[in-house]
Amino acid sequence: MKTKLPLQALSAALFLFLSSEVFSQHKELSLGGSFSSYRFDSRNAHLNTNSFLPGIQLGYLYSPKLNLLRKIKKGIISPYSNIEYALVNCALNNSNKLETLSLHQLRFSLPIRLRLAQNKKATASFYILGEPGIQLTAFQYSQSETIFPNIEPLETYLNTGLGITLSKKQKEIKKAGFKYTGITINASRMIPIHTIRFFENQGSLTQFRANVGIKYSYFEPKKSKRLRFRW
Repeated sequence: MKTKLPLQALSAALFLFLSSEVFSQHKELSLGGSFSSYRFDSRNAHLNTNSFLPGIQLGYLYSPKLNLLRKIKKGIISPYSNIEYALVNCALNNSNKLETLSLHQLRFSLPIRLRLAQNKKATASFYILGEPGIQLTAFQYSQSETIFPNIEPLETYLNTGLGITLSKKQKEIKKAGFKYTGITINASRMIPIHTIRFFENQGSLTQFRANVGIKYSYFEPKKSKRLRFRW
């Protein structure tokens, strides 16, 4: 069972990646694991199980240089853009046998991190994560010969959770560029939002996630003040 990945999705992902390289102030590469369950509505309710199966996700997150909220709130509110690939596994009931349905997904989201507290040395800070987004199921595969219903190809969601940022102290900046600044760790739950429907009597994906990210920030050396002489 396959669904082709639209060319528009690949074009959007490429555009976001290239633009982030030019305009990003902070960027983060993340790797994480998940436990997922897909529950169908009435017509296909017999396929539902109470099992959650493991999966993985890879993400690329960045924030722009022109970030008004970061300047106004002094970094308390940090908005980002995120591109993510996810391999999701779901358990389905096939004649009282447990079958695995694998989904390859692309996700585009706008995470917002709201800082709650940090230690005195500012090396560790805690935040709340709110992440509205949209996911595209690019490929659907099952080992079973049974033809399972097509999963919603496009779905909106809200990802909410808690996280911590562990920052590294920076030395004197001698050359402009991106520097490693620390790691982030967060745990969250993905909640489906049914704003788009392609199939009747469809279902929804519920997911619990944990991510670890490596963070980089763009720095420039301090400009030395030049003395002006008047003759």
